[in-house]
Amino acid sequence: MGKGSEIILSIDCFLRDNEIELYPLYVKVVLCFVLPFGVAILCIPLSMIATCFKRGTTFRRNYIVCFIVLIFVVLPPITSFTFAIYNCIEVFNDGSKYLAIDVNYMCWEGDHNYYALNIGIPSVLFWIIGLPVLSFIILFKKRKRLMEPVELSTWGFLYMGLKTKAFYWEILLHFRKVGMICINVFFTTFKPLYKALIGFMLMIIYIEVLQKVEPFLNAEINDLELKANLAAFTTFYGGLFFISEQMPSEVSWILLIVIVGINLIFFYAWFKLTFAALHARFAKYFPCCKKSQQAIAVASPGDGMPKQDPEAAYFEKAGPDVA
Repeated sequence: MGKGSEIILSIDCFLRDNEIELYPLYVKVVLCFVLPFGVAILCIPLSMIATCFKRGTTFRRNYIVCFIVLIFVVLPPITSFTFAIYNCIEVFNDGSKYLAIDVNYMCWEGDHNYYALNIGIPSVLFWIIGLPVLSFIILFKKRKRLMEPVELSTWGFLYMGLKTKAFYWEILLHFRKVGMICINVFFTTFKPLYKALIGFMLMIIYIEVLQKVEPFLNAEINDLELKANLAAFTTFYGGLFFISEQMPSEVSWILLIVIVGINLIFFYAWFKLTFAALHARFAKYFPCCKKSQQAIAVASPGDGMPKQDPEAAYFEKAGPDVA
């Protein structure tokens, strides 16, 4: 369903080769609607196999884990393709709107009206909004028992690595992505600059919440998440200035250096955290890296892993029970 899968199976080519006169986007929207049902059916044999080979597990637990993992894998493409059918633009300034990805198709007429109302809206309500909200309700009811091994083994995929008070963070990230897509889809009458500013407001709110909540158990991951969002914010905001043809070339170069520099800082922080042991070797030869290395290598000597807080230690201890 995603970009990678279309390299293997192109719906556009399949429809063309079989002479099916139906716009590929409509087929993708239908597939997105039925895909969760297919995931639910696929999880049945997979859960039965897991129950047979993994002792001490139940079919219900294995089914829930399988469904959660697969549904969160397919949810991003479902969101993208479903909202694409509502991304309409005005081309001729006559009040008529056409699909942004293909202006040969008019919006809210014929097939588009049928698939947008009868397939797209149920997909948005049931899958894009309904499933994450249902997940939040379940986790909220179990919020005082999330650290128990039984709950970890069943629902841990949704909050593993997060503080218990921030069990909702993955769901929040999903709705942040939905919000960014909605800005692009439902604010088509706005100028690109105004849509970008609305997106920046959403990003600023997210960054403020991130700094206040610090959802991840590992402090370095919280810092990395902050650097990633600041890099994204700087890239998008700085990119707006390149739209103007009146901007002096000297200013363009300065902005380019700032954008590249901030992104390099993020990639260095990512490298430092992901390859902590390798970074320790580099620190021996580059004195400027020693200080940052000391900030992350505070666990046992030589392991190069960041120090865990009590909740992280509990997750590690409960690992064999939730495998």
